Amino acid sequence: EDWAPAVEAGVLGGGADERMPLTHALAVNAVTRDLPEGPEVSFTLTWAGEVLTGSQVQELGDAWVVALAELVEEAERPGAGGRTPSDLPLVTLTQTEIDQISEVEQPQDILPLSPLQEGLLFHAVYDVEGPDVYVVQLVFGLEGRVDAGRLRGAAEALLVRYPQVGARFVVR
Repeated sequence: EDWAPAVEAGVLGGGADERMPLTHALAVNAVTRDLPEGPEVSFTLTWAGEVLTGSQVQELGDAWVVALAELVEEAERPGAGGRTPSDLPLVTLTQTEIDQISEVEQPQDILPLSPLQEGLLFHAVYDVEGPDVYVVQLVFGLEGRVDAGRLRGAAEALLVRYPQVGARFVVR
């Protein structure tokens, strides 16, 4: 595979030249490899023996393994996951705001408004009592027998093909 670690390399960064001075009292190097039976995480701890004892580092490593196992368990629960502010580099939202948006639905993406969208939204919320001249509503009637399932399927297919049609604007 392109850019895959060489099998004979072992854990990347897993070895250190003992003559090289350490830049930190403790260094953690980790790598995840995709194996046929699933992903495997390997990590190496390197520490300054004058600052930390082997038993302290062992205790830390064991606690880290427990924490990782708890994260995996949490991630496997139904409804787990979600976005955090670091997942959305194009917008400035707090975790609370992201959670509020996600309570209504699981958005495909959260993007900033384009300048045109900003202007249209401004006019839409500026005078809520007046008519919104930029909103066009189309109403049409259907004659004959309507297959509600096929109509719903067509509308869902439209939203899959053109997700921007289902865009929602959240005003803070």
